Amino acid sequence: MQRLSSVVAKNPTDIDARVNLAEVIRQSGEGSCNPSIAFERSKEVLESALLIQSNNDDALSALGELLFEWGKKIEGQERFNRLSEAMNYFNRSLAVFEDGLTLYNAACVCALAGDLPQCASLLGRCLNQDNAAEVLSDAWVDQDLNNARAADWWPQFADRLAIKVPRVEPPLHPLHDATQIHVP
Repeated sequence: MQRLSSVVAKNPTDIDARVNLAEVIRQSGEGSCNPSIAFERSKEVLESALLIQSNNDDALSALGELLFEWGKKIEGQERFNRLSEAMNYFNRSLAVFEDGLTLYNAACVCALAGDLPQCASLLGRCLNQDNAAEVLSDAWVDQDLNNARAADWWPQFADRLAIKVPRVEPPLHPLHDATQIHVP
């Protein structure tokens, strides 16, 4: 963190360094006794990057991810506010550059908020991205998408998803794993 802080200090307009610094700060706060301090500090660093370039898609997406992850950890009105803020930043990022991960994260926010038509739209757009297989690899099991998997449109989406990301069922028991050699 010291190295990134010094890079930012030496070159205050280096947005990538600010985005990376915010991530390091966020990660250092996980598991600490007061992760909200790290969250607030990460948010400040990302907001300072947006003061330099308000339409930087990396900073916008990173701030959306930060607010999304934080919003999942809290309840009530504050949760709603954080998720709404996250969606705002994801939308701003997508207006600049449409990438699979931001589409996926925005779809997860929509699923958690109960906006399933928008979730379906975002996941559909995500399927058209070059990195769809990588980004959507967790869609089968991601808890953020539980509401989406229960929606009436999911089976049709799942058929399209299976073309890019085959669903692999985990073995029931290690002895049933086809990759193991069983000696009688």
